[in-house]
Amino acid sequence: MLGKLFKHEFRNVGRVGGMLIAISGVVTLLGVIYLISPLFRTIVHATDDTNWMLGLVSALMGLLGLVGYTGMLLGMGVGFMIYLAVRFYRSMYSDQGYLTQTLPVKASDLIIAKVVTAGTWMLIMTIAMTIFVSILAGIGFSVVMDVSIWDMLKTIKQSYQTINEYLNGLIGTALTRTGYTIIVNGIGGSFTTVAILFGAISLGQYSWKNKGMMGVIAYLAVRVLMSVVNGIFNAAVMVVNQSRIMEDPSYAMTMTSTQNLVKFAVSVVFAIVLFFWSIHIVKNRLNME
Repeated sequence: MLGKLFKHEFRNVGRVGGMLIAISGVVTLLGVIYLISPLFRTIVHATDDTNWMLGLVSALMGLLGLVGYTGMLLGMGVGFMIYLAVRFYRSMYSDQGYLTQTLPVKASDLIIAKVVTAGTWMLIMTIAMTIFVSILAGIGFSVVMDVSIWDMLKTIKQSYQTINEYLNGLIGTALTRTGYTIIVNGIGGSFTTVAILFGAISLGQYSWKNKGMMGVIAYLAVRVLMSVVNGIFNAAVMVVNQSRIMEDPSYAMTMTSTQNLVKFAVSVVFAIVLFFWSIHIVKNRLNME
């Protein structure tokens, strides 16, 4: 039965997630077509005085387009999270919840299916958006710098290796470690974010009225509490390493990866607590509208 839950959840959530990815892909494709068009190349590489106004207008339009494109992706990400939150609330704690609770499955299976499916789609969207931005930025830089994509990638690789070796010799760390930390945060963060979001919505069941609004307030409160806990742990890390930082100020740069790991660890702890708390609420304090 758990497999059927996953299939049902993945298909239904995927309709919205897939639609958002498709829209982003189409917008990115239109941006790529413009970047590789003769018009963009002519505007970018215009050097005579008669075209300076055209170049200025193009730069402003390009900046506005970039801001609009970034805003669109961020808006889709936030919108998808809101959709997941509303869907979870309706399917668990509103009128639809009566049907959900009649399914012959355990409360833990319901929460697992919803968290894992939503987290997976959050990860898929994050990967897709990262790819779209990388493609658009890469082609844009390639045209502006008038170099081929392959030459640009070779230059980036060589620069990365040089910076990596320099940092490793200077402060005993490397960009690779930071990259691994970012990857771990990106993958795990999708699932912890969803678990915390759904857990906060479940906390809204403790209210007799306005359970949905109480869930929003609970989510904001959890996020504030996480920030406080994260700040305390990071301050402790800095205090423990204070003597070493005083001797070698560059050592503070190595704290970035540690601080990111601390932040991720705090998110994992909160996600686990709220995950099991959600199961407890579904089992013992279900109070559907």
